[in-house]
Amino acid sequence: MQCLCLSSTQPLRGIRVVSLALNLPGPAALMRLAQMGASCTKINPPAGDPMQHYTPDGYALMHKGVRHHTLDLKTEAGQAALHKLLPKTDVLLTSFRPSALTKLGLSWKTLRKQYPALSLIEVVGAPGPLAEAQARLSARYPELVVTTFAGRHREAGPALAALQERQVLLFLGSSLGNYLDDEAIALLGAMRASLRDGALLVLGTDMNLDPATVIPAYDDATGITAAFSLNVLARLNREYDADFDLDAFRHAARWHADAQNIEISLQSLVDQQVTIGALGREVRFRAGEHVHLETCAKYDQGRVDGILTAAGFRPSAQFRDETGRYAVHVAVAAPS
Repeated sequence: MQCLCLSSTQPLRGIRVVSLALNLPGPAALMRLAQMGASCTKINPPAGDPMQHYTPDGYALMHKGVRHHTLDLKTEAGQAALHKLLPKTDVLLTSFRPSALTKLGLSWKTLRKQYPALSLIEVVGAPGPLAEAQARLSARYPELVVTTFAGRHREAGPALAALQERQVLLFLGSSLGNYLDDEAIALLGAMRASLRDGALLVLGTDMNLDPATVIPAYDDATGITAAFSLNVLARLNREYDADFDLDAFRHAARWHADAQNIEISLQSLVDQQVTIGALGREVRFRAGEHVHLETCAKYDQGRVDGILTAAGFRPSAQFRDETGRYAVHVAVAAPS
């Protein structure tokens, strides 16, 4: 009887990995595979991995002990060199969009026929529209390194800290208004902690508007915003096996003058009980009870400056549109 023993610290010893994956996620995955004992080879395009340019030290650290080849996979010579490696490869690691892999003749369907023993791992952090947006931006602005990130606002810190050149953080679209002021300070403060002194923050906000203008924007006569709100219940019915009666709720938009924000909710029209099958829960609603969906703050300059200062930024400039309804604020990361 033969016994195959794997080291507890290097369980992938003997596994051969070839990586085409660029930017931070690919190298991070390759580093972990190498640490686990895999024999790793990195294939870079002629221009190199973008990570080599914006954080060369980080790139070197993540590729310690990794063999390198430079191949242009758009040429016959580059393709021939890659296909010379693949018969001796156990795992091919990529971060290309599916359409790009197909153009290069490296789709899973094609590879599976040519190399039945090969496993393909696709490191795709931003599927769908976000990945396509990255491709369009990279094509339009070839001088920029465009890397997508899908996650919560609070999870962006490591990506910000990895930027080695001048740091400019764009936080546009008035997304900050969905946070209460204390939460906004905490969020921007966490971002500030990932930035170097002197980095720039470009922040977008809605400015303090007349309720007569704000309320119709969130409760329009055509019912579009109401349809968005009620769609939350429709998705719960579809995806969580709930039994919400959409006709038993109405969309509501309430302006709070003291807090200078508008609250979006769904109001129960009757006393009712709803079952959410996937969670095994029953929820009772009273007639008139509101289910909170979103809060949208409207700011004045003093309020914005106070939030920025408390979060560790120094307000520097402000730009408004012609109507005065929207502003872009520029702030500098103050010395820590």
